[in-house]
Amino acid sequence: MKKILLLITIVTLLISCSNFMYYPSVANTPLLQSKDEIQISAGLKGYSGYLTAAYGLTDHFALQGGGNLLYLDVTELGEDYKIGNLNAELAAGFYFPFAKKIVAEIYFGGGLGTSSANHINTSTLTTRNFGKLYFQGDIGFKGRHLKAGIAIKEVLVNVYREKTEGVDTGLSYWDMFFEPFLFLSIGGEKHKVTIQAGLSDSQFNVIDYAPFIVALGYEYQFLLSK
Repeated sequence: MKKILLLITIVTLLISCSNFMYYPSVANTPLLQSKDEIQISAGLKGYSGYLTAAYGLTDHFALQGGGNLLYLDVTELGEDYKIGNLNAELAAGFYFPFAKKIVAEIYFGGGLGTSSANHINTSTLTTRNFGKLYFQGDIGFKGRHLKAGIAIKEVLVNVYREKTEGVDTGLSYWDMFFEPFLFLSIGGEKHKVTIQAGLSDSQFNVIDYAPFIVALGYEYQFLLSK
């Protein structure tokens, strides 16, 4: 398992990362079971950092949000780049505990972000602002020391502003991404180490994107009333 995760991470970092505009977010999969339950998770996704949170507002309705931050110096084919990506998202949805330790969830959300690629050799800076809408469905097992399951996201991304050296190119374009995930959390009742692995597949091949999602982080889950 460790060799597979290492291989995916290496492949992710080697494939033209200076040209990626869209870096998929992790799947926020708290598998909530009751009102006032809160989950906070933070970790690393490739060379980027992420933070997510979820809250059970009622016995079946929940809110969640998260953000990702990437800043990286890369060299490709003798060309040097400074690349960055920042995005945040919010979602609302429903969770359905059944069969004791099995939970299903659905979320609808959206977000905003910006990406940049500074070509050092030519001193050319390109920035893009984008928005996204997404649907996520997930199902999994949630025990005292183990949480595991699968999630699927459909993400609609719109690049609504692109600038080169501060000059608006006038371009605006859309793409849709299909993203299946596997997730696993192991540890104590409240504190766990969490791992995610997934794929991102463009439906229209319009936007440059990172095709793999590999994340390792820390997860803290508790009841607000306790």
